[in-house]
Amino acid sequence: MNKMNKKNPLTHSLRTINFAIFLLLTHAIVSSIKATTYTEVTDELGINFSHQDGRTGEYQFTETAGSGVGWLDYNSDGNIDLLIVNGISNNNKIYKNNGTSFTDVTEILLPERNTGKGMGICSADINQDGWVDFLITNYGNDFLYLNNKGKNFVRRNLDPQPQPYQWSTSCSFADLDNDGDLDLYVVRYAKFLLDSNKACQLDNAIGYCNPSAYEGQNDGLYINDGKANFTEVSKDRGIYIGTKDRGYGVIISDIDHDDDMDIYVANDGTQNRLYVNNGKGFFTDNGLYSGTAINQNGTPESSMGIAISDIDRDGFQDLFITHYSMETNTIYQNYGEGNFSDMTHLFGLNQSSYMSMGWGTAFADINNNGFDDLIVANGHIHDFIKKTDARQTYGQLNQIFLNQKGKKLVLQKPNESFALPSKKSSRGLAIADWNNDGKTDLAINNIVDKFEIFKNTDKNTNNWIGIKLIGNKINTSAVGAVVTLKNGEFSQRKEILSGTSFMSHSDLRIIFGLGNTKQPVEISIKWPDGKISSHSIKKHNQYHTLKYPSQT
Repeated sequence: MNKMNKKNPLTHSLRTINFAIFLLLTHAIVSSIKATTYTEVTDELGINFSHQDGRTGEYQFTETAGSGVGWLDYNSDGNIDLLIVNGISNNNKIYKNNGTSFTDVTEILLPERNTGKGMGICSADINQDGWVDFLITNYGNDFLYLNNKGKNFVRRNLDPQPQPYQWSTSCSFADLDNDGDLDLYVVRYAKFLLDSNKACQLDNAIGYCNPSAYEGQNDGLYINDGKANFTEVSKDRGIYIGTKDRGYGVIISDIDHDDDMDIYVANDGTQNRLYVNNGKGFFTDNGLYSGTAINQNGTPESSMGIAISDIDRDGFQDLFITHYSMETNTIYQNYGEGNFSDMTHLFGLNQSSYMSMGWGTAFADINNNGFDDLIVANGHIHDFIKKTDARQTYGQLNQIFLNQKGKKLVLQKPNESFALPSKKSSRGLAIADWNNDGKTDLAINNIVDKFEIFKNTDKNTNNWIGIKLIGNKINTSAVGAVVTLKNGEFSQRKEILSGTSFMSHSDLRIIFGLGNTKQPVEISIKWPDGKISSHSIKKHNQYHTLKYPSQT
């Protein structure tokens, strides 16, 4: 017998083991590729934007905030367009969505530009003409931009005589006095003058002072006369007046399910406010009573951004708040009737959010399995932080937490979340389905860095249904509507909200993930004026436009 053809058992076993290892490695690589949720596509979409704030090394306090980003369909063509806020005058940008690419149309649409340090954006149809308008908040004057039928925007001052140190951050439109039209809440931060900036000694470096070095500013509650003329009435309506609050985030939602819109405000370093509406646009701060003002240790935190979702599908909207590093982000679970409990530890977020500094945030069912997942944009304020604390970095990884059937939120590994994870100091975050494929995409505004769009490239084949609402003549954007989906196995509840996250505004359309469900679903809509409409939807994996009952 030829010895060369004779099989060696040891060699054969080693080859078998090596082949098995090869298969395992190959499977791991393929699994890793399949698990990647988001891929950055900014350049290929034709978007060329880098955030600026005019910094000169003097550590002007306004530089810490960065700027937001907004999605809005300004020309009503079904493609969600993009507005990016910048931290210097005359440099906000609007990009038209062509379906597969974007075009800079700023010069055409904004003949009157923004003259302040740009901070945030919120959007809705505020003058009842069927076209979405928007507000830009600034350090300086805040500007309303009224849509001229998709041709351009006409700028209008929100405040005829703003204070010289006025510093507005997040904003939200909603019907606060139940008269049908959309009112406005503007969050304000600190009393800060550029020519009296303070730089503080922080360990072995000079940097931005603690926010407590500055008095807080009063927020603004504005009532709409129906023609986009707004009157500030916060003092008479129960909103806190004083110098304690330095506000960053706001959500307006019917938090206690009593058919009016309540206001939740995230404050930096002091208690958060939950303004409960009496049904006529007058408010009582129930933050402490509700359990949403402070954390489970009884401590106010440095609150930044806000997201809201029924993450456990019990019919009540839960709150998520981002915070400064070494504080943890916080989940307040809603038990009904306006009662919440800090369940951060229960949902597994203590360790995963402790070292990061969170800003923009959103809930979205990114894999369309029927449970909303969580997205957080992170980044420190001090560019030298690594030198003073080796555990921390200025640029930080953004995070995605997958919802485990309403019981936990599990942090994905960086290379499973983003194809090429990178560390930046991110601020504004907004979600939208810009390519109308039923998968939620991201826009992130990074401070003094390249702006980014992330396409959802998750390989799941789950079904979905998209909902676009057209409201009545007074509130065509249907802001405040509650949409409930039922398919026999479970129900999901979502709201149409303006201006969420951190100084940002997301797509007003809703996506319901259905998992592998193929059966028809029932949609119930509670419109902002209380009317109820029911809709049976048989076709999945597409958008459905549903109109206010009188228009059907």
